[in-house]
Amino acid sequence: MSEFADFCRRAIDLSLANGAGPASFGVAPEDLDAIWEEFIGRLAELPSLSAGGFAAHMVAPPHAAALLGYFATMLFNPNNHDARHGAATLAMEQEAVAQLAAMLGLPAGVSGHLTSGGSVANLDGLWRARSGRTGGVAASQDAHHVHRRNCRLMAVESVTIPCDAQGRMDLDYLEDVLRRGGVDTVIASVGTPGFGAVDALDDLVQLRGRYGFALHVDASYGGFFSLLRDSPDLDLPQRALAAFRDCDSIALDPHKHGYQPYGCGCVLYVTGEGGDRQRSPYCDVAPHSGVEGSRPGAAAAALWLTLRCLPLSPALGFGPILRDCRLAAQGFAERLAASGRWCVPLAPQLGVVAFHPRDDADCAHLRDAASAAGLELSLLRIPARRIEIAAAGEIQILRAVFMKAGQSALCAEFVDTLDRLL
Repeated sequence: MSEFADFCRRAIDLSLANGAGPASFGVAPEDLDAIWEEFIGRLAELPSLSAGGFAAHMVAPPHAAALLGYFATMLFNPNNHDARHGAATLAMEQEAVAQLAAMLGLPAGVSGHLTSGGSVANLDGLWRARSGRTGGVAASQDAHHVHRRNCRLMAVESVTIPCDAQGRMDLDYLEDVLRRGGVDTVIASVGTPGFGAVDALDDLVQLRGRYGFALHVDASYGGFFSLLRDSPDLDLPQRALAAFRDCDSIALDPHKHGYQPYGCGCVLYVTGEGGDRQRSPYCDVAPHSGVEGSRPGAAAAALWLTLRCLPLSPALGFGPILRDCRLAAQGFAERLAASGRWCVPLAPQLGVVAFHPRDDADCAHLRDAASAAGLELSLLRIPARRIEIAAAGEIQILRAVFMKAGQSALCAEFVDTLDRLL
């Protein structure tokens, strides 16, 4: 620990123009060692995201290139809100954004920028999509809860559309709502947080042609899977993943399948320019800053360096990692079904598997027992009627999210562990 504390002190030295060390902050070197030991002890309480059995949430350890890029740039602490202060990292940001747009099949020149995460990326995208519109905003019942919150922030009505048997937005119900009027914006989900379901984006584009609504896509979780949309062996929703270019705005979350440190979101404006341009009397505001003020240039540099090290390609870099995530979900669901002791109500469409025991068992207890055995899962709360369980109200089922390369080889072990716990 002492060696790493020395390294941190040297890094601080480099970041200060006068070359002063930690003493300039009023911390003696001997005190920093003791504080550092306490700090490391507190961090030891955190779960290891790199463990093969961690499948609880849509998170994974940042790639080493991302950590290097973030740490090195953090020493300069550039602000990508300011076109002068963050000029170098703003250029990196726009290059990275262009690569993400190309990954989705968007035309060259599409504008966009990075944000502090998917929540703000969705707010920025919805803000732009609704420019000049006064009606309500429709999203599916399984869409991320942030959309309802963003609607409240924008003082617009949020309309909930039921899901079909595949966990996708029910387009017949949506069309009835559109026909009655009052809704002029639709939010599609490419990877719902609960089931990882993908709305029929291609069909929504056709529906928009008849009703003229603005179409924003929340691809925070599933957008990176578009890299593999032409891989027939993975049984992905190919047509939906090929329809991004016909939407108005898109939110991505590179701190999910881009393996970036928090926070790193991205919004892309397919039609038109970004939201209202900010003005400042004391700084040169970057042209694409969205609703946020200060934005860390370190996040842009980390993403840029990662994309240089890992190509956004089906066969190289990110492609094999995403392929393993998809294969893990497929293999896990198949083994659960073959066991005969588990139900998988919705076949996984990306890398998320929601499941529950056939017999009446406490899923919260199973979650905790699995955690003690080295398999970290999460709980998904849904209405019982969604999965045809003879129960009233809301129930909890288990959920696994596969985010790391190598987990496909562990599926048999995971199911064996769960079988032993029943």
